[in-house]
Amino acid sequence: MSVPENVFSRAYDFLAPDAARMFRLTGLLKGADFSVEAAAAVAGVGVMEARQLLSLLMNENLLEKASADRYQFHDLVKAYAIERLNAEESAVSRKAAAHRVLSFYLRTADNVDHVIAPQRRHVLAAPSRWAKTFDNPQSALSWCEAERLNLIAAIDQSVLLGFEEIGWKLPIALTYFFILNSHPVNRHRTALVAVDAARRAGDRYAEAWGETCVGGAELALGRAPDALGRFQRALSVCMEINDTQGQAINLGNVANTLVQLERYEEALDHANESLRLFRSLHDQRSESIELRLIGSIHRGLGDNDEASRLYHAAVNAAHGVDLQSEGDALQELGELARSQKKFPAAVTWFQKSIDVRRRIDDKLGLATSLLGLGSAFRALDDTHMAYAALSESLTMYELLGNAKASEVREILDNITGQP
Repeated sequence: MSVPENVFSRAYDFLAPDAARMFRLTGLLKGADFSVEAAAAVAGVGVMEARQLLSLLMNENLLEKASADRYQFHDLVKAYAIERLNAEESAVSRKAAAHRVLSFYLRTADNVDHVIAPQRRHVLAAPSRWAKTFDNPQSALSWCEAERLNLIAAIDQSVLLGFEEIGWKLPIALTYFFILNSHPVNRHRTALVAVDAARRAGDRYAEAWGETCVGGAELALGRAPDALGRFQRALSVCMEINDTQGQAINLGNVANTLVQLERYEEALDHANESLRLFRSLHDQRSESIELRLIGSIHRGLGDNDEASRLYHAAVNAAHGVDLQSEGDALQELGELARSQKKFPAAVTWFQKSIDVRRRIDDKLGLATSLLGLGSAFRALDDTHMAYAALSESLTMYELLGNAKASEVREILDNITGQP
């Protein structure tokens, strides 16, 4: 036994049985640090008891405080915890503990999804009280960001241990977090894991949903032809299993991708059928999304009046139902007005979009709307307001690590008379 191991062993032997068990089981937790809730889940105890046990481990220098209610091991201590875990906990006990914490991550991620996108399909039927809960989108997204690397590790761990249901549900529950906080690579990789897990489980419904998520990630990464193939495969499966909602979603996704490829006539047929299905399902949020998409198709075909009518209809459909869709539709009205050189109107629409984006902490959407606002102010020769909007847009893009930051920086460099 090495000197450090001897020190750890003496500290470990001094622990009460419940504290020693907490030490062993937290060795299962992946990532650089972990929350008190995750520790409670892996040990199968309440949060208050977990906090007390973690304090005992800190008293013996077996654990460090990373931040408020977050903890971390020194690498050597973590290795010793894993050693004791494998020596003293049976394979059945280890797997049960892993399932508890992975289920905690799934339930909490789904609670996040219910808060940030309440109208979308969810992997769990209702929010869970056996997980962390959130009062607003900002706190929900902050939890996901703090846990992001642990959540990705949990997805991989689920697959490794054969928990296929968690393996496909957790990536899908995180999709809108990845979108709003601009993590396209994480979104793509975990969606691929979801598809593989669904196939191993023999779950065609989950497979189609996973393919849809992969397609969305590929579209966000600028891979429209690849995305089109994914959406078409998902649509085919949805038709085979009579999943009407999945059909509607993927008809819209195919249409949106065809728009990216400037195949407007084909896109219009798919989008109209998607809208018909969503209306038959009384899905107002998705109706708003399709109205906005059809508006963009008409804009691509040169019919700006019809595009404007449809964008207004999309705003009305989303209002009070889905803030992200409302913000997106307002953004489109701003872009349309700007393209028509109706700059005062564009400013109004972009400002309304920005107000909505701020309410849901949609950082990428906010950066995009601020860029539009700055460009409209610049066209009006209001360099002061343009500089303010573009500076905030740049800050958002830089925070997200988005390549668009270089474009905004170049625009700012060309503005004179800045504050």
